[in-house]
Amino acid sequence: MNAPQIEAQQRIADAAKTKADVLSLKLYNLIKAVKLAAFAADMRRTLEGIDDATHFRPEMREIINEAAPYSRNWLEMEDPTSEVLLDLASQIETINSEFTETVYDLAQAKTGSTEAKKNGGAA
Repeated sequence: MNAPQIEAQQRIADAAKTKADVLSLKLYNLIKAVKLAAFAADMRRTLEGIDDATHFRPEMREIINEAAPYSRNWLEMEDPTSEVLLDLASQIETINSEFTETVYDLAQAKTGSTEAKKNGGAA
């Protein structure tokens, strides 16, 4: 393999590493968002259970309202969990496509260098 081919391979490898870092960071952020959405959905179910329980035990509602005066604000907010999860799924699909393209590009670059070796250095 001659110097220009080695340099080209190094540029491809460097670009792949950069792309991998970018995709990894995107996935890390999406994982955090998914965990937050799961927590929010679970918290909403918990608050619904507390609200149901305090319906039958008004003295509990008074204690809860004293400790957390705005504990029922969630009742007035819409639940965007499904929209958030659909957006996250779309972003994950995009990252999957980018990852697949990157891996195929690397495989093609590797195949090109293998072919060059087989042909005695001619690409």
